[in-house]
This record gives sequence, structure tokens and C-alpha cells, in this order.
Amino acid sequence: MSTSLPDPIHLGYRAWRVRYDDGCTDEEYGETVANKGLILLQRGQDGPAEVDTVRHECLHAMMHNTGNVLKHKDEEQVVTLLAHGLVELIQRNPHLLRWIESRLKEDTE
Repeated sequence: MSTSLPDPIHLGYRAWRVRYDDGCTDEEYGETVANKGLILLQRGQDGPAEVDTVRHECLHAMMHNTGNVLKHKDEEQVVTLLAHGLVELIQRNPHLLRWIESRLKEDTE
């Protein structure tokens, strides 16, 4: 079992640093600090929850990079729905991730 974090994550114009943060509350599994290029994660999440949290925070970072105009509540709903859906998609269809990786490699060869 790997406990290392995917650091950095390259999105848009910056490399986002991923760190555990003891300041995250029980209700808050992660946080995106856009002005510092940081993704903070609560310690102690199981594997699927941590993957969901990283995807969730990456989606916030993407929204920030593209000039998001949604209100915080609306952004949170969109990001949560997409993160949960993406985790389920990959978890239930591992062949899809392998296919995506192989097709993306074709462009770089």
C-alpha cells in the first residue's frame, strides 16, 4: 500500500503542491488554496476517500484556473458530483483508465 501523495499535480499554469494538513476539520476532507497553489488533505482517509478528495480538490483548482464564475455553493455541488462520478467510473472500469493512458501515449511517441 502506497502512502505517498501525488505531488506535484500539474494543472494549468502551475504545479500544485499536495500536502497533508492537520487544520482540515472532520467535515472538510481537503482544501484548495489557490493563491498558494496548494492542495491540502485531511490525514487518515481510506484509499477511495483520499482519491475522491484529491480529485475533488483538483476540480476546484481547474475551476480556479479557468476563471470560475460560480458561487461557492454551486461550485461545491458541481465539484462534488464530478469527483464522486470520476472515482466510481475509474473504480468500476479500470480498463478504461488503461485505455486512456495508452491512447494518450500515442500522441507523445
